[in-house]
Amino acid sequence: MLAGSAAVSAESPDWTHTQLATEFKQMVPRDGGGVIVMGETRTEESLSDSDIYVSAIDGDGAVQWSHQWKGQLLGTEPYNGADRFIDAAVRADGGLAILASYLDQDLSGDISNRLTVTQVDPSGNVISTTDLDWNAGSNAAVESIQMAMSDDATLLVSRSDSNFSTAAVMSIGSDGLLDWQLDLHDVLVDASFIRITDLVAGPDGRAMLSGEIMRASEDRGMLAASINASGELEWSRIFSTPVVYGLQEGGAAIDQLGNLHVCGDLVNLNFDHTLHVAKINPQGDVLWEYNLDVEDASFFPSEMAVAENGNVYVGAHFYEPDGEGSFHGGFHAVALDSEGQSLWNNATSTIATAWSIQSTGLAVSPDGRVHVYGSGWIANQNSAHLMTTWYSDGSIESIEIWNNNPGHEKITDACYDENNEFYFCGRGEYINFRYSGIVCHFPDTFCLGDLDQNGAVDVTDLLSMLATFGTDTMPAADLNDDGSVDVSDLLMLLEYWGGCEA
Repeated sequence: MLAGSAAVSAESPDWTHTQLATEFKQMVPRDGGGVIVMGETRTEESLSDSDIYVSAIDGDGAVQWSHQWKGQLLGTEPYNGADRFIDAAVRADGGLAILASYLDQDLSGDISNRLTVTQVDPSGNVISTTDLDWNAGSNAAVESIQMAMSDDATLLVSRSDSNFSTAAVMSIGSDGLLDWQLDLHDVLVDASFIRITDLVAGPDGRAMLSGEIMRASEDRGMLAASINASGELEWSRIFSTPVVYGLQEGGAAIDQLGNLHVCGDLVNLNFDHTLHVAKINPQGDVLWEYNLDVEDASFFPSEMAVAENGNVYVGAHFYEPDGEGSFHGGFHAVALDSEGQSLWNNATSTIATAWSIQSTGLAVSPDGRVHVYGSGWIANQNSAHLMTTWYSDGSIESIEIWNNNPGHEKITDACYDENNEFYFCGRGEYINFRYSGIVCHFPDTFCLGDLDQNGAVDVTDLLSMLATFGTDTMPAADLNDDGSVDVSDLLMLLEYWGGCEA
């Protein structure tokens, strides 16, 4: 049995931006503060007709600019279909590369999905569009498609089709031309199917990924792989438990040294989902593995992140028996140090009034707090925004439930901007069969040196720091993120002494 419930807090965002007939799916911090949100907007005339939508919002909620566009239509007759936002990557100049799927009609009248990358400058103006040499499939919504951008502006795109017959990666140079394309089925020939779950840009032009692999041999489960700048598979690693038969979810992240981190849920024969994390260096050597296996509990990771000091964070949702013949669940977070040792993992929040809970991601604050967010049905009628926040020591700070409007509410993404302001975006009120896109803002609560989170740097923080002096057991006390609590951290604490009180 996992840890017990925590009280639900009533904290609310200090402002909410609402965009009618829009669904926000992703956000990134904006230079100077604020965020850029992306998704789809729909017209008043048609429920199925949608455009790609991008908007820049300042820290005070003011919209600085917004743009929407349809995919470039290749047919002789315009076809207004459901344009679908898929993924985005930040350009070196602060602009974006946006991957989207567009319904298109060719010269013969056949309708299909196209995949196109649109690049925009920091003001949202379209710079270029690149059609990918892939048909997005007849049902693109069930495909797994990701995009990443390397330091030299090379675009990396991966795609796994719905019947798992394709698991390919392509590289597109800054000139918009195809560099290479590789289907993992061509190099991992004994695989019955492969699904790519996440893609990151590695060092020296590498495409590094996490995924799921099934094959006739016993080695099947979570996949990690690296493809070099020439499109050749450098290495692949498969992680499994003794009784594993597959993997359901997963993610990838890369640290400042180019080490790949992957996570996923390995499914055993009891149909429990164990949470597995691994770290692999650029040469393919597995540096460590971590597995969280709790009897009768199943974990479903949604996202992972690596901090500057090498700490690894994984967000997930979980389900377990409630002792009354049914199941309950909530959000779970795992924090590991750079060597794969657990900093904390047993602080799980059970949301007793919610069911059908799903985590969609996590965000980590500058002071090491962890937010896991998503959605869940409340009192069997309304889908609400849900978020659990943990302090840097693993204790639960709050469980937030925002259930303002009946409908299909969901947090889809969250981030901190450069001013330590916290935002999330997602789906809001459901009006006339259309979602409302929302962006919620929370003021800066970051207080450097306030280790006990009481709003001030005081003697209790000093005692906490001295208790961990010379160790790395309390990441929040490592104020300069150099891997240990030492004299420099003590001097920083004294510098901020008495600060942060409102």
